[in-house]
Amino acid sequence: MGLTTTVSSKSPNLSPIGREEDSATEYLNQINRETLENERSTYERREIHKGVIHCFKSSPYRIKLTFAKQSNLETYIETNPKPPRSFKVKWILSLTDTLSYIYSRKVLVDEIGLRNFLIAD
Repeated sequence: MGLTTTVSSKSPNLSPIGREEDSATEYLNQINRETLENERSTYERREIHKGVIHCFKSSPYRIKLTFAKQSNLETYIETNPKPPRSFKVKWILSLTDTLSYIYSRKVLVDEIGLRNFLIAD
């Protein structure tokens, strides 16, 4: 798993506000804005680490990240031939190292799942 120079962008998932659901929709929009802000501040607190996707630029409205051209680990496993055991061991060691680094930067990962590990190369 490595990094490429292609950029993707991430912004809050905002819903249009309709008449009947104004308060609920605005509440969800606010939660999504706060989630993006938390993620943005996380990228600002860390240093470059080989297991963490690179953040090129961030603002309160968008985060520009390295594009994970091979999607996530779950999709990769489902759509590619089974890798050799030695390759899987490297993945596990890489994930362990990356999560250890993230936790050392005082960042809590609250949803660990294969779909949340991106493969950029």
